[in-house]
Amino acid sequence: MLVQGFAFLLVAKLVSDLRASKVLESELAREDRLTGLLNSRAFHEQTPHVLALCQRDASPIVMAYIDLDDFKLVNDTQGHRRGDAVLQIAAHTMQSVLRTSDLLSRLGGDEFAVLLPNTSVGAATETFERLRRAIEDGMRTAGCKVTASIGAVACSHAPTDVDELIDAADRVMYGVKRSGKNRVHVARFESQNCRSAN
Repeated sequence: MLVQGFAFLLVAKLVSDLRASKVLESELAREDRLTGLLNSRAFHEQTPHVLALCQRDASPIVMAYIDLDDFKLVNDTQGHRRGDAVLQIAAHTMQSVLRTSDLLSRLGGDEFAVLLPNTSVGAATETFERLRRAIEDGMRTAGCKVTASIGAVACSHAPTDVDELIDAADRVMYGVKRSGKNRVHVARFESQNCRSAN
């Protein structure tokens, strides 16, 4: 009986450890390991919930796409370890400027996405300009010439299609890159897939 009891406890412990490992694995699959931000998967999972809340409350929403200017040059000339440090500085800076209610994600490489619920065009422009300056200042302090191009779309009615919103912000960001980088542009955007609040 003693042996059976020990075997039962051992199996119970192994099952418990396996469950804990699965929970940790699930959490890590939603977090960018380098920056600690949401990864693309988690961002795509959480964004529809934020959009639904904004639809219900008939409140505006802003989606931004952020690309670090000249990041590739850092990786190519100073190495990937320095590049990783730059990404961490950028992530920390964004977290310090944005509200806890905002969704911030590293989509991959040097590209980030931000979703600002209940935010007007004017407030978004002010926030992103403050963020752009903070990134520039933080990078300068770290001895780096990396800056940020920020393109955003502001919707008075939240759309239902997450990818459409991200794509629209991405196009605005590329317009910023083409016009000289290290700038902010917030464009008004109304989707064909808007859902009015009932």
